[in-house]
Parts: sequence; structure tokens; C-alpha cells
Amino acid sequence: MKGQVIIGALAVVVPTLVAAQSNHSYSCTQGSLTRRVEVAYSGPADVPCEVRYVKDGESSAQVLWRAATQGGYCEAQARDFVAKLQSMAWVCSDSGTSPAPPPAAAAPRAGDDTEALDAGAQRD
Repeated sequence: MKGQVIIGALAVVVPTLVAAQSNHSYSCTQGSLTRRVEVAYSGPADVPCEVRYVKDGESSAQVLWRAATQGGYCEAQARDFVAKLQSMAWVCSDSGTSPAPPPAAAAPRAGDDTEALDAGAQRD
């Protein structure tokens, strides 16, 4: 009887674990500087989530946006933020496997990423 209960419990838990949303990240470089933009999920769905910004050499991430109910919000915000970094001459890749979205039509310019962070003030 215990064996059936354990198997029944595993049948419920394992699919949930397999369906868990994995974090998604972009890596951006400019010269010797590296930045990461991450979409982190708290559970098996695409919400709740948050967009985190990590500068190389810093131990903590800055949370730019959070969403509790609006699916796709964090992913869109992360893509837009990466595009903004690219417009500032950062070179970004999606999880290290493919190029990130193309930058906005604005001419690239080298510089600090502080201006891009100003966009992070809004939250869901």
C-alpha cells in the first residue's frame, strides 16, 4: 500500500519539477566589462518572475522589474533592456548560445551603462 502512495505522489511531483521554468540570461560585454541580464522564475510558470542585472565584480544583483501576474512581462523587459545596452555599444548574447535581439536603430555609442539603468525604474 505504501508503495502505491509513493508512486502516486511521484506522479504528481515529478511532472511539476520537469515543467519548472528555468532562468534565462543574457551576457553583455564592452571591452573588459561584463554584465548579465537574467529573468529569474520563482516557480514552474513564467510568473512570478523578476529581471535581475548583475555587474561583474559585484556580489548582488539589482532587481529591475518584477511581475506577479502578467505572463511574458519579464521576458519583454529583459529583451528591451538588452536592446538598450546594445544601442550603447554593448555586445550581448542570449544565454551564451545565440545573439541577443538586434539593437534599436539608434547609432551605437560607447559609454557607461548608467543611462540604461534609468529605464529600470518601472515595475509591474
